Amino acid sequence: MIFCDSHLHTDFSTDSETPVESQLMRAIELGLKHMYFTDHMDVDYPGGGFVFDIEPYFEKLLPLQRAFSGKIGIHIGVELGIRPEEEIVQKNINIARCYPFEYTIGSVHVVDGYDPYYPEYWESYGEEKGIYRYYESMYDSMKLFSDFDSLGHIDYIIRYSPSKGAVLEKADKLQKKLEELTASILELLVFDGKALELNTAGWKYGLTYPHPAPHLLKLYKQLGGEMITIGSDAHKPEHLAWDFSRVPAYLKENGFSHYVRFENHKPIFVSI
Repeated sequence: MIFCDSHLHTDFSTDSETPVESQLMRAIELGLKHMYFTDHMDVDYPGGGFVFDIEPYFEKLLPLQRAFSGKIGIHIGVELGIRPEEEIVQKNINIARCYPFEYTIGSVHVVDGYDPYYPEYWESYGEEKGIYRYYESMYDSMKLFSDFDSLGHIDYIIRYSPSKGAVLEKADKLQKKLEELTASILELLVFDGKALELNTAGWKYGLTYPHPAPHLLKLYKQLGGEMITIGSDAHKPEHLAWDFSRVPAYLKENGFSHYVRFENHKPIFVSI
């Protein structure tokens, strides 16, 4: 069993209505030993939203962290939306370096002003180009911004693509380009000493695998990657630690005997 959920949201995130206390009580009920609050901070999100006031965040979580010390480890983190635009890079650097977050996830949610969650992204690019452009933006973002500990849901784009990625099975040329691009992303991750997130929301949303898919997890390992964080991406209490019972076998099948969690941005290895 995995006893640490490194990715969860509360009503500090625009897309969640769950109070902090509800996530906390659920985590205790599940027997988790560590939980990481990582609410969304997507600066300049198209149309607004997906940011929160940082001071009230700490004012809410720090007393709970002290009150529940010894019962469950409460860690104060953030999920930063990474993008290659210069102004956004600088804003993310300021957030990451000016506040005492213990753990930071870097995730791509917006590409060229579109969120792939919405149909407009796919209407603009089409499926094949839309998938490729997502990874291209991720790579460009990572070259400019590295103040994060783990790369979140690397293949998030597949979750929302019209065919759930099935289009790639018939696109040999695109597959080759994607293999090269994702290898470059994972090489950069390994070179910078960053973790790769295993996000069980892939299972929750009906995929046959969590994020990342097996070929990406194996490639990260082959390239020298050793650090895997595990998160449910829960926005509701009932989604906390989603399908964590399936995680140990999935990791072992793909070459891993441990995962990591972070304390003050330092990895701690945990055997499975």
